[in-house]
Amino acid sequence: MDTKQKKILVFFPLPELKAVKKKLEDKSLSIELAEYSDVSMKLSGTNSQICYKSSDLKTFDYVWLLTKWAVTDVVFAVSLYLKYNSIRHTTTNCIQSKLSDIVTLSLNKISIPLTYFFYPNDVLCNKIKLLETDLHYPFIMKVIRGSLGNGVYLVKNVAEFSSLTSKFNDEHKYVMQKYIPNNFDYRIIVGNNRVLSGEKRIRQNDEFRNNAYLGAKEVFLKISEIPIQVQELALKATKALDANWAGLDIVTDKETGKSYVLEVNRRPGLTEGSSEITACEQFITDIKNSIE
Repeated sequence: MDTKQKKILVFFPLPELKAVKKKLEDKSLSIELAEYSDVSMKLSGTNSQICYKSSDLKTFDYVWLLTKWAVTDVVFAVSLYLKYNSIRHTTTNCIQSKLSDIVTLSLNKISIPLTYFFYPNDVLCNKIKLLETDLHYPFIMKVIRGSLGNGVYLVKNVAEFSSLTSKFNDEHKYVMQKYIPNNFDYRIIVGNNRVLSGEKRIRQNDEFRNNAYLGAKEVFLKISEIPIQVQELALKATKALDANWAGLDIVTDKETGKSYVLEVNRRPGLTEGSSEITACEQFITDIKNSIE
């Protein structure tokens, strides 16, 4: 007979559940009523951990994911972790964001910069010592719902961190990532599990963002000119995310030579007259051939 106490974690509980907990909890059943403000994430591609307070979610037998619209993106990311680790849980809405992509990439051992997530922002403010120790200055703060390089900040010291977080409200959720030293990054277009286009993006007027929308110089490459490790990383990332058309931002550390996926864009911008247009044409041709 299994005498081990069963542990159930209930997120965002209704007030009435306190009475239910009191009635049902006994030596064989532990019911923990939790808030999403007690969730923390540490993700790196080699190690993935999502915790409630100091307890890894893997230590619970069942997780009840009650939610509201303001946190559906966080809840979906949590559900991915639970599913990967075979922890039974309630189903939830599928809300993709940079956060869910980062969780998926990390769980699939795809190389990403060391990433932390805390929510809401008053909790984030209390984690500065941890971020300073693990990420060091400068580090990146990135909104989990943003595009075109907007909502991305390079944090150089505690004063900048405090200034930024004082302006945020809880509608905006951020990940904090280790900054990868570089002079440029790659934008790789993948379609139907093939690398179809690649370019170097070299920042001109921006301090750290290699984004064409912000004025970065675009240097388009032949497929043979794209480093093999960059191509392989792009293909592994799109496979993990089940994305058959995507633009990937990949950076190579100029000191170590290791490459990391920064973002995966399902609706990447295309530069007219470039190999990206040819890639789009090839992708559509492949679709046409597959349905004939």
